[in-house]
Amino acid sequence: MTLAELRAHWTHRREDYARTHATVNGVAVADEILRDLKHLENHERFVTLREAALASGYTPDHLSRLTRQGHLVNYGRKHAPRFRASDLPRKPTRQLVGLDSRVYSPEADARSLGLRR
Repeated sequence: MTLAELRAHWTHRREDYARTHATVNGVAVADEILRDLKHLENHERFVTLREAALASGYTPDHLSRLTRQGHLVNYGRKHAPRFRASDLPRKPTRQLVGLDSRVYSPEADARSLGLRR
């Protein structure tokens, strides 16, 4: 669960309480919120620049550039950056669909070049 998902969950719960004019046990609600926050904390993972590059598909230089431009938050120090794994951008991979989903075959490519001569 991400922070945004947690916020959406509790916003929805609040709207339900308001709509139904619910009277709730404040301690029980607070305990549930704290339990969700603890779960989020335990699953929060920070990675080094090298780990971030491997996980995202981008180079360390590109990730450093994103940090300098303010698109990516450095949770570490200046020369020892740490990034939240859930914040990392993912390099898109090209997915071929339909007729273009043929796998490259060097043999077929060589045959087609031979036919052109």
